[in-house]
Amino acid sequence: MRNLAAVLVCFFAFTVASCASSRINLTESGAVDVKIDDGPRSPVKYVDVYLDTDDDETVIRGKIYGTGVPHFETYGKHVHVTVISPDGQIVAEEQPRLIWRTSSKFRSATSHFTVRVPNPVPTGTVVDVVYHDAFHRSASAA
Repeated sequence: MRNLAAVLVCFFAFTVASCASSRINLTESGAVDVKIDDGPRSPVKYVDVYLDTDDDETVIRGKIYGTGVPHFETYGKHVHVTVISPDGQIVAEEQPRLIWRTSSKFRSATSHFTVRVPNPVPTGTVVDVVYHDAFHRSASAA
């Protein structure tokens, strides 16, 4: 039984490592700049941009912290993600769905979001992330 468990753990570790190796972190390499509206005071944290070489697409992932308890206080809260090429053209503009999780210890919610751009973005691209805590005219309820 121990041998089976060890084999499963090794297989899982190898699978995770091989999946992660097909991604290139564009924010760490400096190829893409991430701009978060409202800077350090914004609840948006840890926005990373990856190039997924397997699917030949750019993946943007981010987390939002400390925004209250879901179901009531999080209704209407959303982010806008705009990808702007070095020449000023808008490559993608999305309002991704937020996936909420609660923490019973602190009675707060965190969420994460993902945006996929079907092509690799050029070096010098800016990813602009803006957080809104309520619906507004151009925000949809989806």
